[in-house]
Amino acid sequence: MPDKLLGKYTKPVKRAEREIVGREEEIKRVQAALMRPELCNVMLLGDAGSGKALDDLTPIPVADSRGYVPIGKLKVDDYVYDESGHSTRVLGVFPQGMLDAYLVTFSDGSEVVCNNEHMWNVRGKLDRYSRSGYDTMTLQDILDKGVGNKEWWLPVAKPVLRAKYRFQVEPYVIGAVLAMNLNIDVNIFVDSSDDRFLTKLSTLIGSTYLHRTNVVGKDVLGKTGPVYNWHYMRPNTPLFDYLRNVRRIPELYFIGSVSQRFELLQGFMDARGEVGGSTSATCVLKLDDEILAQDVVRLANSVGLRCKFT
Repeated sequence: MPDKLLGKYTKPVKRAEREIVGREEEIKRVQAALMRPELCNVMLLGDAGSGKALDDLTPIPVADSRGYVPIGKLKVDDYVYDESGHSTRVLGVFPQGMLDAYLVTFSDGSEVVCNNEHMWNVRGKLDRYSRSGYDTMTLQDILDKGVGNKEWWLPVAKPVLRAKYRFQVEPYVIGAVLAMNLNIDVNIFVDSSDDRFLTKLSTLIGSTYLHRTNVVGKDVLGKTGPVYNWHYMRPNTPLFDYLRNVRRIPELYFIGSVSQRFELLQGFMDARGEVGGSTSATCVLKLDDEILAQDVVRLANSVGLRCKFT
């Protein structure tokens, strides 16, 4: 009798249309539950991978030297990061095949491609400052409620907690050099009236003080006043040769620790940043290179900051 009853409900189940891997742990749990019927077990059936489907090329931070890996290349036992910034093991990989895709654009200009079943933690504009938490909704649910005349707010993920990395050149120096577009030859020439900034930069470079002149002019932010021309010896390092030709943040610096990524951002801000934009709680960084500016947005997002490129 039990076999006939079970067969009645299992016959309609279709065979898997594609390979499914990484379900060994789930199978063991279901088998263990079925061995104890006195617990009145309830079994929930649903398609593998329901509730999450991103474009195969979506970069996912991984807890190893690769830094970021396209989601389509992730494998079982890879370690990725959760919304709190901690590493977690990949238990299963479920290729979704060909699905209708939607381009989701956020207020900071960032974008992601997902299907209409992808689940988001959101809340409406009126609930932005409430403590009621977020509702989990599929993209289709959000579309049904409307996006044109209604704002949806998402929580900002915590910074990815990576280990500290031993860099050849301090992150702060990289940020300052890139922000000021410094002339790097035999010496590093820095024009700034900020003694604190210059002293910190000199210390981190490990340079020898050569010359200082006091003239009236404009600094890198366009402010008129005394400008001190400091000349520093250039360290003998291949990374500075790299910076002479390429104005991008080296990829390796995106996978440093949280404190190192903050130091990199601080180098940019101390060199060319200002406090106060549309509000007193806003910091503004002015760069003349769009690609470098996009790098800084990515860097700020990696430490859990909201950042918008304009």
